[in-house]
Amino acid sequence: MLMPSLYRTAGVLLLVGTLACPTREDAARRVARQAALAAARECADAAASETCSETICRDQCSPYADSPQIAELCRDQCLGRGTCNSDRDCAGGLVCLMIAPRLRRCVMLVDGAF
Repeated sequence: MLMPSLYRTAGVLLLVGTLACPTREDAARRVARQAALAAARECADAAASETCSETICRDQCSPYADSPQIAELCRDQCLGRGTCNSDRDCAGGLVCLMIAPRLRRCVMLVDGAF
């Protein structure tokens, strides 16, 4: 009788441990948000703000260069493109639109359609 309870307890602990452990993708998203804020501050007055932002985002996301997908995710989110959590993560007139149950992407809305 003790075994099912032991397995259940072990399963719950494993699940909680997995949910609490941030992934490399989570870390890249956090770096992208911080880099986007830094780019907004430093490139606000720059004549070529897109180039300025790209340089900052590329530099800040460089720790993820060994994984092309994670590096691209970091750069895209830093530049306000790609996946998003809210409209604040998007730039250049893009809005955050849910395209799948757990996936949102920055898109340009034209006359209420995308």
